Amino acid sequence: GSFSHWAGEGWHYRWEDDPIETTAYALRFLHAIAPHDPHVARVVNWLHAQQHGSWFVNTKDTAAAIYAMSEVLAMSSNELNPHETIRVTLDGHTIKTVRIDAPVLPRDQASIVIPARLLRHGGAVRFERDGTGSLAWSTDWVQYVRDLRASDLDPTFSVSRTYTTANGNDWRIGDMIDVNVAVTARADSQYVAVEDPFPAGLEYQPKQYESGDSWSGLQFFDDRAVFFTSRVWRGQTIRLHYTLRATTAGAFTAPAPTAYAMYGPAAAASGKPAQVTIR
Repeated sequence: GSFSHWAGEGWHYRWEDDPIETTAYALRFLHAIAPHDPHVARVVNWLHAQQHGSWFVNTKDTAAAIYAMSEVLAMSSNELNPHETIRVTLDGHTIKTVRIDAPVLPRDQASIVIPARLLRHGGAVRFERDGTGSLAWSTDWVQYVRDLRASDLDPTFSVSRTYTTANGNDWRIGDMIDVNVAVTARADSQYVAVEDPFPAGLEYQPKQYESGDSWSGLQFFDDRAVFFTSRVWRGQTIRLHYTLRATTAGAFTAPAPTAYAMYGPAAAASGKPAQVTIR
């Protein structure tokens, strides 16, 4: 159709395995040897379609895509001096009209949100333009699905967390709470972060210099513990242990722990939240 791209067979943090980087470098090569090749426009279309806001997937492929498109796209004579009116319509009904007389739009004009209720049964979004200038646009779609079960997702990771104390479930101010988090990988992954939010009413009280600041290690913040690991293999289980102190009486929610690949490919999973009571 109107898209062209190149992709590797897997993800091993080489440029040829990242489809955005691969396509960006291929575009630069193709444009250098055949600038009028019809694939050039289709590749630019594909790169634009991968963009989410001002980002692609990570910093490295964002840079590669920007470099490639800046080499390929020739700036028109009136690009930096626009005088145009843009109308965004849904099924023929105007959603928003924007007047553009400057190359950079204010934030409230540059983003247009179409309410979900108008898209419940689908629809055609169209951009109409009058005047002189150029227009670049991209879209992000967010869909919320009801009654989604964990079994429908088949995540790359499974995450669990347990709390234990010397007094069982009878937590009192001053008690030390042992926290154990387990993350099992169902596929090889690189640069994985595991985050475990603290429930309100409990605090981490490290010894001096204990928390550290190394990349592959355990770090503690005001509201969560975070573990970074550069590689985890299929079937491997990461086990984290640390201790919290109960400081405030009340009933609190412990948000679910999460595990996710920080760069790619997209992989994330959540454990279960918990309710805790401190007397």
